[in-house]
Amino acid sequence: MKKKHWIKGVLLAAACLMGLAGCGKEEVAEEDKYEYAATFREKKITTAKNGYISSQCKAGDKICFLENVYSDNYESFNVVIHSVDINTLEDQTEKVKGDLFDNQGWVQGLIVDKDGNVNFITANWDENSGQNTMKILEYKGGQITNTLDLSFITKDGGWINSDSIVKNGDIFYAAVEDKIYGFDIKGNIKTTENVGNYIYNIAANQDGEVVFQYWGGDGEKLGILGSDGKLKESFDASSSSGRSYVEGGKAFITGETSVKEVDIATGDTKVLWNWLDTDINDSDVLSIKRLDEGKYSVVSLEEDSEAQNVVVSAAELNYQLVTPENAKETIVYGCLDLDWNVKDEIRKFNKTSDKYRIKVKCYNELYDEYQKAEEMFKTDLAAGKQIDFYSLDGYAFNEYLKSKMLLNLNPLFEKDFNRDDFMGSVLDIYGKDGKLYGIPISFALDSVIVSEETAAGRTSWTLDDVMELRKQHPDITFMDGGSRDQAFYSMLYYSIGEFVNTEKATCDFENGTFKNLLEFAKTFPEEFNYDDYDNWTAIKEGDTLMEEVYLWSPNDIELYDTLLDHKSVLIGFPSSDGSGNRIRANTIYGISAKSKKSEAAWEFIKTFLDEEYQKNNMNGFPVHKAAFEEYLKSYMIDESDPEGYNSRGVSTYGNGHITIEMKGLTEKEANMIREAIDTATGQASYDQKLIEMISEEVEPFFKGQKSAEEIASVLQSRVSIYLQEKE
Repeated sequence: MKKKHWIKGVLLAAACLMGLAGCGKEEVAEEDKYEYAATFREKKITTAKNGYISSQCKAGDKICFLENVYSDNYESFNVVIHSVDINTLEDQTEKVKGDLFDNQGWVQGLIVDKDGNVNFITANWDENSGQNTMKILEYKGGQITNTLDLSFITKDGGWINSDSIVKNGDIFYAAVEDKIYGFDIKGNIKTTENVGNYIYNIAANQDGEVVFQYWGGDGEKLGILGSDGKLKESFDASSSSGRSYVEGGKAFITGETSVKEVDIATGDTKVLWNWLDTDINDSDVLSIKRLDEGKYSVVSLEEDSEAQNVVVSAAELNYQLVTPENAKETIVYGCLDLDWNVKDEIRKFNKTSDKYRIKVKCYNELYDEYQKAEEMFKTDLAAGKQIDFYSLDGYAFNEYLKSKMLLNLNPLFEKDFNRDDFMGSVLDIYGKDGKLYGIPISFALDSVIVSEETAAGRTSWTLDDVMELRKQHPDITFMDGGSRDQAFYSMLYYSIGEFVNTEKATCDFENGTFKNLLEFAKTFPEEFNYDDYDNWTAIKEGDTLMEEVYLWSPNDIELYDTLLDHKSVLIGFPSSDGSGNRIRANTIYGISAKSKKSEAAWEFIKTFLDEEYQKNNMNGFPVHKAAFEEYLKSYMIDESDPEGYNSRGVSTYGNGHITIEMKGLTEKEANMIREAIDTATGQASYDQKLIEMISEEVEPFFKGQKSAEEIASVLQSRVSIYLQEKE
């Protein structure tokens, strides 16, 4: 019997340990999660081919915006006032003849009061006086009935932002530096308030509530303006970077990621929602209004000039319990910084996906120090639990390439795209052993340009070649200057692979090349007078050996080729393994090797590779071949144009010493870009810690305290240890 009781006790204990409940331990219920969820009503309004939205405002239950519409030859224009009812989203338009604005300046802003009265704000830059003249034009019955020149409030200096002029009843309020003026359409000043600090935002509604943001003695402040135009109250408004809104006794202050609500009677403040979580385009918000407890309305306007439309979006936000029925599967996007265009695409993805929702983990927002942010980013990516997919800039990616934390993207990429449609040499750089670990979206080319005479028939060169040229031209400047540091670090940054093999975690500083590089740099003066130096003049007159170039657009190569009398060669940086041209990717996307949501992450990433996206949204050269060629073509000389200009027209560039007129790329210049990209073999990347380490150790050499051999020996030991520790 005792044995049976013993067995029973053991089994019961095991059940207690393994079970989720029982044995006196109650199950801990997971805390309910609430979040703001938005429902949208939207109206798409078609805009003119030559039209653009110049300003917008809210007027009671309407939002109003101006569309400037130009004739085909851009010699004349008209203005269309759109008034959209927030409740019905019906659009009423009124056409205003452009000649009403003759001699009045460009339309910069719009104010519509609750009675429907329209006021235009115009600005006109006077080149003679160097002043920006602003006016308020009162518009009624198809005519400008009153014109008020605002120079009467800027006569003592100061500048007015068109967004900092509001109307409360018959009184206008305008912020000028640290003052707020209240005045009528006749120019009679009714009130003046000096808050003593710079005012950068002002907002009003139809109920007489006026708020403004300004820099206070201890940070950013929200000021409440009384009916007498004087500062009534002020509250803390820290971490705000966007606009302010006021409605129904509440002020709303937008920040980089979220929005705060401030009770303008008590100053009570609370953070409401993160903009990305709501799918609202926060950059074009026109109004925020509290409807009820936990319920808000947000009205925004978004222009799509490519599609020739503007979308009016009325969102209702409700603070609700997250349940299995209304929850989507979460994909975590990790980044160090969140670019505005990526933010916009995330919003679109979340808004249209029925199954997935991207959550952003931006490490530079989570941690005060960049080094700490980067460290935690790497840790979380390696763990595979915090990040499903990520983006990096081109410099950082090389640090991740050799690790096992990255997923091979080839199967996903080849499922949706033909590799032959993309710049293969660029893709190859972000992978190894035939596998693709990163997707560059757009890129620049880092290279060195020289004259044909300096190139002497070479298409690439080594460090020894450059140092030999220095011996032949000891008095000539070098790569945008002539200082010792400029010469040394220009060579080191892009030739670090000559001394360090990150793939094998080995280094070789004791070879003759590194010692020669130190001696080479020592031939340059420690200080260089940049005040008397103009690199364009030096290039044009042959007074510099070579020039570093960072090609973000075809214009860049045309500029330097013109300076070199169209006899230039993109030879690249010194390298012992062929081309020294380097690719600098703006953004690289990858997926964590441990993520279980790689398919979902890829659905988002592939958005950036679409041909139309590549043609219309690039900062730099597109990675898609057809988009790349179209981009090049847009800069090339148009042979059908009698004057030979390209489709962008003639461009004039000047630096205060030389003026260059550029009519468009020649075929030779276009081929220089193509060939440099096709032959590029590496990234423009470097390990900042490694560079700092080398910098510390070489200083005694330049001060004459140690020999090149001693420096090389110390670096050989120190860098070897560093590389092994990184492994």
